[in-house]
Amino acid sequence: MRKQRCLYRVILHLQGEIQHGRNLFKLCRAIHVPEPRDTTIEAAQQEWFACIELIEDIRDEAPILRERMLRKRVAAAHRKKDEESVLEVNRII
Repeated sequence: MRKQRCLYRVILHLQGEIQHGRNLFKLCRAIHVPEPRDTTIEAAQQEWFACIELIEDIRDEAPILRERMLRKRVAAAHRKKDEESVLEVNRII
């Protein structure tokens, strides 16, 4: 999801709708997305559509993936001995 939003902002920047891209460049480096100066609108759109297809592909598995992620969060909170976090994540589950 983050990559998809970042690519959308890259496309807007390349179209001239985002004037100052300093934060966009930082975000691109942080999540390993090609920076606007290193890509074209077409390449960014192709990658954006690939992200949308990936989301559509894993939509059916989303509840299982969410529960797996929450269980990992509970295990991490147990290791840190953070009982408040354990209770909150268990409440969500």
